[in-house]
Amino acid sequence: MLVQWRESYKLVREQIEHESDSRWEFDRRELFARTDHMAAVIGDVIEVVSTIDQFRRFFAGPELRSITSDQSAVERVNRMVEELPAPLQKLRQSPYEKSNEDQWTSRMDRFRREAQAIEDQTASFIDGAFEKLRSAEGAFDLLGKLSGVDMREAIRK
Repeated sequence: MLVQWRESYKLVREQIEHESDSRWEFDRRELFARTDHMAAVIGDVIEVVSTIDQFRRFFAGPELRSITSDQSAVERVNRMVEELPAPLQKLRQSPYEKSNEDQWTSRMDRFRREAQAIEDQTASFIDGAFEKLRSAEGAFDLLGKLSGVDMREAIRK
């Protein structure tokens, strides 16, 4: 809806200018600064929910546990996933207020770094599992286990 507001303004402005000789223009920063910021925050929230959902679905399945002998490491990564949204949940100020943009950006940067660390650790588990295999047949079995699993693109690579 917030993005549509910007598009609607643009279309109405073009229509008015096309139908008359006058310009119809307002300060775009004044019009859109708040709604653009809110749309960006909503996009970030969608990213957070999607990321956590992808991690949870991947770690809930038996595939990762079946390819690593280090179950405590899997549990550690699971805890990291569960703690991932905590800094965002503990915000005292509204992230939708433009004046809180720096704090929100800092928290999102932290979220992305921690998500990257989880991806790296998970990829390390998978790489380690392939390194321990002694046959091509074992590698194909492992690929088969992982091929049907919904996972983040960075882990898939």
